[in-house]
Amino acid sequence: MSDMETDNMDEATALRDQEFAREFLDLIAEYVPGSYTLNQIRILQYIYLCSDYRGRPATHGEICRALRLSAPTVSRAIALFLETGMIQEQPDPSDGRRRLLLGERVSDSNRQQMSQRFSAMLARERRYRPGAGAEADQPGEKARSTD
Repeated sequence: MSDMETDNMDEATALRDQEFAREFLDLIAEYVPGSYTLNQIRILQYIYLCSDYRGRPATHGEICRALRLSAPTVSRAIALFLETGMIQEQPDPSDGRRRLLLGERVSDSNRQQMSQRFSAMLARERRYRPGAGAEADQPGEKARSTD
């Protein structure tokens, strides 16, 4: 394969990635009221992923590690989401200093619509790159908490 063909493939991949990201952010914007930064959306998404699909709450430390974000960035986002009622917190029964974070405000019908649309996005993406997003297809699988 020539360098020109490789450059064209890289450009096409970058354009598909940009389109996927734009479509994903548009999808989030439909269901998440307000204006948020990308990191705030990532944090909210992670909390909902844990609550809705993994069947357990998220913790501050887990979010920092999983998303590779600083503690102050995560703390500010959590405070914002608590203030707007988008998430709920409760003390950890085994360690009162640790807060357990749970998602709120997503109705079953909205959750189903989001899931169907996201699955369709992943299916389109897989046509270009087999295996892309395969880990997102297993929402019922419970992950072990490291916190």
